[in-house]
Amino acid sequence: MIYEIFKYLTDVPYNFWGWLLLITAPVLVFIVGPEKNFWWRLGKLVVAIGLTYIMINLTLHTKRALDYKDYEECERNSIHRQMSIEMFEECKHHINVNDSASIVFLLIFGVIPATGYVGFCELIWFLKHKSKIKQMGKDYKGNWMSYTTFIFIIPLAIYTLFILVIGIFLRVMSLFLLD
Repeated sequence: MIYEIFKYLTDVPYNFWGWLLLITAPVLVFIVGPEKNFWWRLGKLVVAIGLTYIMINLTLHTKRALDYKDYEECERNSIHRQMSIEMFEECKHHINVNDSASIVFLLIFGVIPATGYVGFCELIWFLKHKSKIKQMGKDYKGNWMSYTTFIFIIPLAIYTLFILVIGIFLRVMSLFLLD
């Protein structure tokens, strides 16, 4: 584990962080209405993005911890001797030893999908409260926030495009290397 705190949070029998992630961001976004202070609305976005980022990483770490538990169980139940190639071949489907890049990628760039998800929730929040915001008129401080929802969706689009381009590139390279 990269962070020691993840060791305690990921030692669970079921990976519930993904489900909690899907619920927490919309709740945080919708808990503050347009009549609240500008700083409350900005704070809810920052907290929602931070918690979403943390839960994305917890989901990945918990998945890896559960995979390693399965691998260790397979090792214990293996008919081959400990640490042999045969034992590894029998149990290797439980873990992906080449998956360290996903952890580093999410630790560095995980804020992009977190921002995109919270931005999508913020866009829905804005559409829900659009008539109330119009009624408030100049009393609605921070009218620019209605346009920032699109700024939050841009990182998600860039992230998706990046993953798509990398995936196509790797697929094309694998075709050339296999020939």
